[in-house]
Amino acid sequence: LATLEATDGPIVIPSGSCGDMIIHQYMGLFVNEATWSNRAHSIAARCREFSALVAEHLDGTPLGALATTVAYHPSCHLLRGLGIDREPRAVIGAISGVEPKSVAMDDECCGFGGLFSVKHGDISSRMLERKIANISAAGAERLVSCDLGCLLHIGGGLHRQGSPIKVQHLADLVDDAQNVSGASSGPPTPSARPTPHAISPTRPATTAHHEPTE
Repeated sequence: LATLEATDGPIVIPSGSCGDMIIHQYMGLFVNEATWSNRAHSIAARCREFSALVAEHLDGTPLGALATTVAYHPSCHLLRGLGIDREPRAVIGAISGVEPKSVAMDDECCGFGGLFSVKHGDISSRMLERKIANISAAGAERLVSCDLGCLLHIGGGLHRQGSPIKVQHLADLVDDAQNVSGASSGPPTPSARPTPHAISPTRPATTAHHEPTE
């Protein structure tokens, strides 16, 4: 909290798990400590998950251009914890040339869940196998998500199968599209804005892992 309090403006979080922890769970942790609870509430009010912030600034102008097919995995904490589903899909749809591919049962957990995958390895592996099978059947060249734990888990599984599917964070997809197209027009991404103190997708605001809620 002290680190985040030292910043000004929106706090951009590139992880549904971290976002749910800071925005919702911190206040629960400090429910009996008024000072800390107030500090947590103030921080939570400034937090914006990456895809939600970008989606707010979409104005119909393409974010860039990239000829590829993309499957999207909605992470548990982003979808159920933060209630964010339309926004990442809208950002993907705002990239010219990207063809979204539907994944069967896409809202099912990938099986990671932090310690869940360690404590219940067999169950986690079976959940991952089903998730990977559905992703592969979608026929997409890329798998995009907004949670690093899911990306690590799914990416590892696809790699072990020798799959050519590229696994990446939504922010990296947008970056690829802007680098390929040289796009300088359209709504700037949060990293291009001078006010927010964006947190890199490779360095989440905090490391918060939870067991799946399903």
